[in-house]
Amino acid sequence: LMSAYSSLASGFGSEYVMEGSSVDIANLQYGEITYAGMEVLYPALSLMPGDVFYDLGSGVGKLVLYVALRGEVSRAVGLEVGDRRHA
Repeated sequence: LMSAYSSLASGFGSEYVMEGSSVDIANLQYGEITYAGMEVLYPALSLMPGDVFYDLGSGVGKLVLYVALRGEVSRAVGLEVGDRRHA
């Protein structure tokens, strides 16, 4: 998991939204979860087999990938409005 996390790019940089979006760019803020943060967060989520995990504002999808690779949920979905971070 650490190897997969490390190989993904960061979404930091100047921002713009996907074409046709009504999102105000001034309202976009970005923070990225660290691998250490995911290690602490994951057990607190108490995910069960058959659960669907949604990450709203998923950035480049690192947390979604982490949850999917852990293999306990039936599906992991990331939603991102920022075009630069949309993976």
